[in-house]
Amino acid sequence: MKAAFATATVQFVVIDEQNRFEVKGFKRKNNGGGVLKVKVPGKGKFTVTGGKKIRKVTASSNGARTLKPKIKPKGKFKRKLARKAAANRNASANVKLKLSFQTPLLPVTNAKKKVKLVRK
Repeated sequence: MKAAFATATVQFVVIDEQNRFEVKGFKRKNNGGGVLKVKVPGKGKFTVTGGKKIRKVTASSNGARTLKPKIKPKGKFKRKLARKAAANRNASANVKLKLSFQTPLLPVTNAKKKVKLVRK
């Protein structure tokens, strides 16, 4: 009985490590947004949030592939970038993103990333 319990625990750890995702890069657009490239290991739901500055984005996958959620500023932050761009020809700001990936029957994997948004 004890041997079977130990084996089950090791298998859970291996499955949990397969729940990890990789951020491959961030491509900026001139309108203040951009596209985030994320490689996910399998079926699940990927979410990007940025508090009051960034619009919440979700993307889902049916298997292992690269997701490309679009990052867009919102509200007062969007207007602030537009005002700065009108006065200086371009405006930039660093934003902290919270990333999470959830697969069925496994715990949520979280990460943080800083990106620079530019408006021209």
